[in-house]
Amino acid sequence: MPKLGCVLLAAGFASRFGTNKLFETFSGETLIAHALALTALDCFDQRCVVTQYDAVAALAESAGILCVRNEHPEAGISESVKRGAAALSGADGWLFLAADQPGLRPETLEKLAALWREAPDIPAALALNGQRRAPCILPARLYAGIQSLTGDVGGAQLIKHEAHIRLLEAPLEELADIDTREELLRAEGQGPKAKDPGPESESTAQGKQADPERQ
Repeated sequence: MPKLGCVLLAAGFASRFGTNKLFETFSGETLIAHALALTALDCFDQRCVVTQYDAVAALAESAGILCVRNEHPEAGISESVKRGAAALSGADGWLFLAADQPGLRPETLEKLAALWREAPDIPAALALNGQRRAPCILPARLYAGIQSLTGDVGGAQLIKHEAHIRLLEAPLEELADIDTREELLRAEGQGPKAKDPGPESESTAQGKQADPERQ
């Protein structure tokens, strides 16, 4: 069976949020706790957390998850993506997981992993109404391309050049990411209904453009 690695991207500055959003609470648990729990799913053969934060590193290590330090988060999402893939270089593919999608459900990631394993040379991603969203899985054949990424671009930069992508539909509530306190309140049902985050962009969990880290 093809080996799937999970790279949790948790090195962002969260400049739009104003504080380290990873330790904000959603539905009774912090964003980082939710994301770490997802990495522990049995559908992943390997896992690591890429971070600049001592507190995140401590949580990862206490959970027995490989911690990869990103000493240059200012370089953008590409730095975290490259370091994560390199740390799990024995995998046949990598799911790049943002730490700011608290609505993601374990069963959704399990279904995405199963979909990818049916054709492990083809990228796979979640989708909303046929439009690609995060997270995505990149096959190992794209490793050289991953390592050539620079700046605020990630897996989306590579996927957009692919002829075929396998998509798994998911509800908006799972796909929404948290970049501001208002978005956190909205996700908790204390504000206006969640908005479509739009097609997956190069900016990510470190935040949109200003602090990228999704894929």
